[in-house]
Amino acid sequence: RIGSAYELGANETPAPPAPSSVKQAVENAEVGFSLDLLNNLAISSDSSDSSDVLVSPSSLATALAMLELGAAASTEQGIAATLHTAGLSAAQQAAGWHGLAALPAAETSTTGTNLRHEPELNIANALFLQEHFAALPAFVRALSREFQTGLWETDFQNDLTGATNAINQWTSENTKGLIKQLFSPGALSQFTRLVIADAVYFRA
Repeated sequence: RIGSAYELGANETPAPPAPSSVKQAVENAEVGFSLDLLNNLAISSDSSDSSDVLVSPSSLATALAMLELGAAASTEQGIAATLHTAGLSAAQQAAGWHGLAALPAAETSTTGTNLRHEPELNIANALFLQEHFAALPAFVRALSREFQTGLWETDFQNDLTGATNAINQWTSENTKGLIKQLFSPGALSQFTRLVIADAVYFRA
């Protein structure tokens, strides 16, 4: 639980690593997705703006792969097309994207046998859903099996401040306090039903 938000989880055994053919397909897809994303950011940015921009295509792709596990029909097809993985099932994509995300995390681990002090990288993704908004148990199980995470429920409709604070607290916890506010007051509304949140902590 974080503030008024609580996480729904499932006691599922982690999915086995993706086959090499799936890993290769997802690696190739990440290149295409990353180039598309960077191209869109370049087109939409102001050419006179000299500020730096930090973007993590792989963490955005992982968040979308998590969402796709609960999608169907044209929504699922649209996410797959965006991720350049239309030839793979949602479960195959999830296994592939999760495997890619685990690689830099293992190489920059600060715990266990592969002790590293620098660089340090932590990537976290979460889905915050309106409380009592129906989520299929199979989706919760898939999140646990493929990403070892759950689905957060909060109440945007009746406790917008509490929901916003919970997401901001989650962000702060996953960036070691460097980003304390992902959403400012008024950024979300009582009509919000789902928030896909991503947090990246990098120290080097």
